[in-house]
Amino acid sequence: MAASRIETLRNNLLDSTTSLYLERTQLYTESLKQTEGEPRIIRQAKALAHMLEGIPVRILPGELVVGVIADKIRGAIIYPEAHGARVIPELEEIKNRDKRSVVITDEDMKIVQDEIESYWADKSMLAHGERNIPEATMEVVYSGSVFLPTEAAGFGHLSINYPMLFSMGFNKSKAIAEERVLEYAKKTAPDSTSKAQFYSAAAIVAEAV
Repeated sequence: MAASRIETLRNNLLDSTTSLYLERTQLYTESLKQTEGEPRIIRQAKALAHMLEGIPVRILPGELVVGVIADKIRGAIIYPEAHGARVIPELEEIKNRDKRSVVITDEDMKIVQDEIESYWADKSMLAHGERNIPEATMEVVYSGSVFLPTEAAGFGHLSINYPMLFSMGFNKSKAIAEERVLEYAKKTAPDSTSKAQFYSAAAIVAEAV
């Protein structure tokens, strides 16, 4: 029955502990290291493709609506490209705190320190913001007198045309994107290169999905 299935899902969630999950972070970082020097939009597309290829599809028992990144019901994910790297110095405290602690193994800590922290120290949006935002402005931001939820990150709102996407499918979407790449490669307008890169990225993502 639906009620018992939902109750089981609820109990599994409430009974689970939160663990640090690094697979997404590792794959994303790995791809960015491999694509240094390429256009940013292409790097992001390749990083998404690398993550989709590397993270297995997980469907937990009793789920009807599926789709989860972490390998456990509760997974704490570090997003170092934005301002997630800020929590890295606090991981030991997070691991040992009395309430809402996170399971973090010694191997996890080594991966974070050796692979993640060192690479993103000067590349994250947080680091970029701190380099470019005037010191006086940052002092106001961190004074507590104003509330700015994304002082060094971006908003992630999307408005996807699902009816169009699902009616044409990803193969058709990829084919259209590849046609646009060839079209803009022949043009000499100032924005032709950026448009060709956009459609190249779209083709990479369509193939990955």
